[in-house]
Amino acid sequence: MTSKCIGLALSGGGYRALVFHLGVLARLASDNLLEEVSFISTVSGGSLATALIYASNDYRWPSSRVYIDEIVPEIRRFLPRHNLVREIKTLLFRSPSTWLRRGGNKLAALLSSTWGIQASMQAIADHPRWVINATCYETAKNWRVMSRRMGDYEFGYVMNPEVPLAQAVAASAAHPLIGPVTINTAQFQWEAYVTGSNTDTRSIEPKYKKVSLWDGAVYDNSGDEALIKSNSQLREGVDFLIVSDASAPIKEPKYWLGYPSARRMYDITANRAQSLQTRSTMDFLVNQPTKGRYFKLGNHAEYILDRARKSSDIASLCPQTLPKDRIDEVRSIETEDTSMTIEKFDLIFRHGYEIADLTLYAHGSEDDGYEFKGYASLYQQR
Repeated sequence: MTSKCIGLALSGGGYRALVFHLGVLARLASDNLLEEVSFISTVSGGSLATALIYASNDYRWPSSRVYIDEIVPEIRRFLPRHNLVREIKTLLFRSPSTWLRRGGNKLAALLSSTWGIQASMQAIADHPRWVINATCYETAKNWRVMSRRMGDYEFGYVMNPEVPLAQAVAASAAHPLIGPVTINTAQFQWEAYVTGSNTDTRSIEPKYKKVSLWDGAVYDNSGDEALIKSNSQLREGVDFLIVSDASAPIKEPKYWLGYPSARRMYDITANRAQSLQTRSTMDFLVNQPTKGRYFKLGNHAEYILDRARKSSDIASLCPQTLPKDRIDEVRSIETEDTSMTIEKFDLIFRHGYEIADLTLYAHGSEDDGYEFKGYASLYQQR
């Protein structure tokens, strides 16, 4: 297997996504691939997962061995003790006026106080480069936060922003039902790039006194936009794309007192945007199959092997993986469901591991060196 500069895109999807991504990363770690990650782009649940990984390792990206042996067991113990939605609702109940005004700021405080995510963005090393994606209400653009800069191309940027990591993660995960992370713009020096330059900037006055940052999934749920350039090429410093997509199918319609739900209209809009982004990314990978892999929650072994024209492996590999009814359990978990148990963690985590395991094997070549390992091998390594 040749060395790669891997770009990771970890999607939104609440706790379901958080744990699914942990399983995907465990499969990569089993081949010592975490050391080859050069760029991470995260949304919502993906941002929560990455923040927990960093917080569990002194804000450094872990080695593959440390990830499997130390970080996964620690997060597995941690999550069942912290129901994030219940805790944020408790905080908002005490101060209902902040519900749709600054609820995301309450979420940031909770991530700092109870999740222990207390570092600044400047504590995150520049390798691998981590981009946290949110949605800016004022500009309707993808708002990105990283150690190098924060902002979007329409509003402007803050270079080397001194912002709490918990605030950036909360902005990425702030579902509209929670409320936005609100940032006062006067506390920062804003800059814009000089036309035609990717390095030279000029000072600007912010157009708004504050920005309201919401769930990154509203704009780009998969997070891969930061890794693929407009000319359908991977960004500089990335030569292999891995998209971990933990989004689930849109639910059956529900009615309240016989009337359609406004929430479903939000889901339809978000689902449409996600479908367009997924189609674009899949077209890129179909046209350039050596450039990456797409791991999709909800797929099962027979489907993956059949699509890869490896139906001859179905009889031997399917019995080693989760059956369809258990995968349907994972698909049915709501984005807002944060009532984690050890059993639920293990189910979602295993599904993420197996999706990555099967996809790497099914779509790989002899040069890749990706073998089907099976979930049991993870415990043998540990």
